Amino acid sequence: FRNAINSGLPVIQSPEVVEAVEDGDEIEIDFSTGKIKTPKGEFSFSPFPLKVLEILEAGGLIPYVKKKIS
Repeated sequence: FRNAINSGLPVIQSPEVVEAVEDGDEIEIDFSTGKIKTPKGEFSFSPFPLKVLEILEAGGLIPYVKKKIS
């Protein structure tokens, strides 16, 4: 999980969504609230902490650190 975040890749686990989503379905994921909206309903997961969101928004840990020290 942390390696993916450090690379700027948001990762979640939600087996229920895997079962509910079909090819071609459009979904919305809100990482700060932990909500996934699909055509078959809304699902929850543990929302990301603020620091994790900041790392993702920066594009990964290295860009985040460069931004902080510059």
